[in-house]
Amino acid sequence: MEGGTPMNRPELSGAQTPTTLLKIRTSIKNLLSDDFTTRGISLEQLEKYGAEAAQEIVQTMLKMADKPHAMNRLCEALEEIGKPSMDYIIPTLHQITEIRKPTDAYLVLNL
Repeated sequence: MEGGTPMNRPELSGAQTPTTLLKIRTSIKNLLSDDFTTRGISLEQLEKYGAEAAQEIVQTMLKMADKPHAMNRLCEALEEIGKPSMDYIIPTLHQITEIRKPTDAYLVLNL
């Protein structure tokens, strides 16, 4: 673990097809758009993908912990997905053994 963030992320079933993964990643990118309509559509799409989207969202959160606006939008997506996201959030939280930086604390608070 470097800087309090997990090095090895838990994996879900791995059942994502390359097309599904691409669509999820595109939706995450669009979720960070300045355009309200684009964000709304992306949020709906991510909710439909459920746990598969949650996996990618959490990985994105690990990379963007220093960007509050991104963290807020990603957190909102996890809230919309709801319970299916817990299968990925909880193992990720268990891997964080210490908080060394403010961004680590922000990540934990948002997960």
